[in-house]
Amino acid sequence: MRRALPLGSWHHSRYFALFCLLATTRAATDFGQCIQGVRNGTWGTVGVTDNHGNPISSVSQANAVSYGLCVRACGAGPEAFDWPAFYQQFSSWLLPYLALLSQLPFGAESRLSNLTSVLLTVGSPVLAAYSLALTVLNSRWVTRRFRGLTYPNAEHAAAILRNLQAAPIRISYEDGLLPSLVVLHDNDEWWKELSAGLKHSDTWSAAAVASMGWVVIAYLLTIIDSFTGIPSGSEDSASSAFRVLQILDLFGKGIGFLWLWLVPVVYGWIQISPLCDASRLRRVFSRVDKYAYAATRDQSVPKPVNAISTSRGLTIRFHPEYASPVAPAHAALEDAELCAPIFNYARLFSWSAAAEEVASAFTWATARANARAPPARRTDSTAKWEFAMGSDVNARNRTGSVEDVSWYCGTPPSPSGRTRSDMLSIYERMILASIAALSLQWGTTGAAILVVYFAPTVGLGCKSGAFALYAVVATFVWLLMVSSSFLAHHACPNAHRSDQPSDRVPTTSMFVAGTLAVVFRRLGKFVASLNAIWIVFANVAEFSNLFDNCWCNSNVLTLGPARAYNVIQATTADLGAMKAGWIGGVVLGTGSSVFFILCIHLLVDGKAGR
Repeated sequence: MRRALPLGSWHHSRYFALFCLLATTRAATDFGQCIQGVRNGTWGTVGVTDNHGNPISSVSQANAVSYGLCVRACGAGPEAFDWPAFYQQFSSWLLPYLALLSQLPFGAESRLSNLTSVLLTVGSPVLAAYSLALTVLNSRWVTRRFRGLTYPNAEHAAAILRNLQAAPIRISYEDGLLPSLVVLHDNDEWWKELSAGLKHSDTWSAAAVASMGWVVIAYLLTIIDSFTGIPSGSEDSASSAFRVLQILDLFGKGIGFLWLWLVPVVYGWIQISPLCDASRLRRVFSRVDKYAYAATRDQSVPKPVNAISTSRGLTIRFHPEYASPVAPAHAALEDAELCAPIFNYARLFSWSAAAEEVASAFTWATARANARAPPARRTDSTAKWEFAMGSDVNARNRTGSVEDVSWYCGTPPSPSGRTRSDMLSIYERMILASIAALSLQWGTTGAAILVVYFAPTVGLGCKSGAFALYAVVATFVWLLMVSSSFLAHHACPNAHRSDQPSDRVPTTSMFVAGTLAVVFRRLGKFVASLNAIWIVFANVAEFSNLFDNCWCNSNVLTLGPARAYNVIQATTADLGAMKAGWIGGVVLGTGSSVFFILCIHLLVDGKAGR
């Protein structure tokens, strides 16, 4: 049972808290008073430098001090916490971006999985942008792959495959199930209803517009204010340099650039509107199941697929049958079963294989139809093509037994491997998506680094180092997760096929690949979570002046204690570097974001995006 705190103890704890607050306030550094003490000669001439770290003898003109003198004269603690400044910068720059995270598409079946997708997005923006770019490129690829296929329902098939990128697709040739879907006219309603059920409404909600508008308008107004307020350099006063420092503070000390990647990512997902609700997907497939028919072996009259099989020609499965008592195959495919679109990277190989096999079936059917060969010709040499007014491929040309429809859709691709052209197409999409994602990640983070790097003291310090560490770790997480998808594909090359035996003993290489895929994936998620926590902490620490201390401001991290120095008051001599860093940051951050948005906007055309 919890004991009540004695009244006297409460008073002591209150006084202790008050004492800690006073002690913290007394220990806080005031760099303005510190530089005045140095100029008054209180600390001598040893350690007095100019704004480039060069020793000077005139203490009255000192604006910078060495790291050693900074600690002696100013103390090792940070500047005092300034609540108005913290609140203004936190509410202006960090809070809007955190609110914008709510506009990301989710859809996993558990809160933990949705939280994981958020942590992965914040912890590795390059992974989020990579999955987004892959989704757009996959849509264009499948649209081109079905272009020119005139067999009925080919257009519906392309739309369905585009909209199922956020779900684990499973196909089956068992008992002619997939060929039956393609060939039999009885399945026309199935294709039509499934395509209609997977269409999604416009996600440009008022909340999304308000969240993005808040961030974009604040960003644009700050840029306008900064460029109209940047001094020309002809002003012979310290106020010009001070104005540039004010501009840097206006942009949240670089944080306005650091989180800028979120705007293109949210915009891209809203543009393509991915269908990623697992419950809705299950309901859609359950509803259209009654329209599915399968060919039979003993007669040409098809039967409802529910009456003859538990498998389906095309469906989604969130718990794949492909498992082995030896290899951790199921564990390697866990990310592929999560519907949040950030996990689209994990479905690239299985989705591409499924889409290619469906397209191959329609390609064969189109070729047979163009040759005026009815399906029944496979078993009946006397069968003839039936012509009808206004339609070459009518219902009478789309009937047959299991053997007939299987022949009509050609030989199923080998489950053990893919053609070289298929793999080259996948690698091409991966490379293009990687270039776009890395450009966005390092363009926005690089802009934040530039702004802070060229602000006095020039160099890589705590603030710019924190941003650089964030980008490096985010890239490392992306490498881990993409490597995990490679390894999972090697361990489970037939994950998209539900008609493969589940008791097959894997090879040693498949077992090793499956194990490494699990290790890399879990390590990536753990590191991404730490990186997400780290960057939020670093932002809050920066707004709280925790980084404004002698060690950080002197760039001891890169210069070392002996050569480190702290520019306490910027001068007009620092104006050029600060302006260059600021302009470079604006160009790099804005340019990379606009470039990514334009790529997404141009690649998402009418059919490829919906």
